[in-house]
Amino acid sequence: MKFDVAVTMLQGVTSSRRELQAALQAADLARRNPDEAEPPREHILVGTKLHEAVPNAARDVMAPEQGRKALILLTDGVDFGSRIRLDRAIEHAQRADTLVYSILYFDPRGYARQHRQGNGMPQAVSRKGQPTLKQLSAETGGLRNQSSMGFTPDHPESGGYRKIRLTARNPGLTVQARDGYYAR
Repeated sequence: MKFDVAVTMLQGVTSSRRELQAALQAADLARRNPDEAEPPREHILVGTKLHEAVPNAARDVMAPEQGRKALILLTDGVDFGSRIRLDRAIEHAQRADTLVYSILYFDPRGYARQHRQGNGMPQAVSRKGQPTLKQLSAETGGLRNQSSMGFTPDHPESGGYRKIRLTARNPGLTVQARDGYYAR
């Protein structure tokens, strides 16, 4: 999926490298010829609908799939224009039982072109979305190495968010786990 002023499906679930490569090339906006004149500023639509892309991917792509699922985000993590809050986006991924892995991607050349600034981009700008990406990955279980564990509750009840707490006996280990799940 590509997300900017809209969320667009470029390629459904596939194991074809050729299809994935074609989708990645279609999403690569940076390949625009740098010698082309840019459209007038008032004709440029602005947006990066990250908070809408996660629920769309969770609902349309991940939820129908069985087994382990991962959503990999390549983004600067900055959302602009979404009508969905981050916590709701995270809830959609959790309900689809999907781990979100985030790769902070920032193209200072594209940013400089868009904002008419020089090459020296402050590091603070390139990391503005980092807290969002960390939260998405942490709350969906997409951080660090992982082991898969499961349990069956003594009193299964339908609906609602259930809190869980996972600890390790070995003090040298760090547990990174979701803080709960949605009962089905």
